[in-house]
Amino acid sequence: MATSVGGMQEKEPQFFNKLGRTTVHEGELQRHSVYTRFLHWAYGIFFFLALLTGFAIYLPFLYYQARFRFDPGPLLALSIGLTTMGMMFIAIGLLASALTRNQIIAAVWTFAALFVLVVIVPVAYLFAARQHAGWADGIRFVAILFQIQSFGLGQLDLRYVALHVSVCIFVLSLTVKAIQTRTNR
Repeated sequence: MATSVGGMQEKEPQFFNKLGRTTVHEGELQRHSVYTRFLHWAYGIFFFLALLTGFAIYLPFLYYQARFRFDPGPLLALSIGLTTMGMMFIAIGLLASALTRNQIIAAVWTFAALFVLVVIVPVAYLFAARQHAGWADGIRFVAILFQIQSFGLGQLDLRYVALHVSVCIFVLSLTVKAIQTRTNR
């Protein structure tokens, strides 16, 4: 089995070898070659575009058959909002994965953090709203359910996008620090 992988790496196009080189230093994990990383990114982008083909087939059908006028605004707002929200969720999962070597524990931590964001925060908002607390608006702003509702209505609130990107950057910086401290031990 190991010989088949080695044979595949020998067949890599020389163009990719000119773009970069994989160097493994002492104490680091061995990375894939440049060509393999390119293929992984290409597969990911192709898969994402393949998911969008449903819209490309369905929306013209609605227009020509039902004379339905399509407004791309809500779809664009929902796409941008869910993409930034997904970035934030993946960053939280990466942090949990970086904090422990056991992937099951990382999955449980990620589930717990996302459960708090998706379920507990809206419940806290309902509790605060009944008591007319001043901090209820802050809790409502963080609640994922209300953000999705806003995006679904076509309201692209850039404060939500800024919140998602800020949390993503902060959590990813914590992830990098966690990995650096683990490798320096």
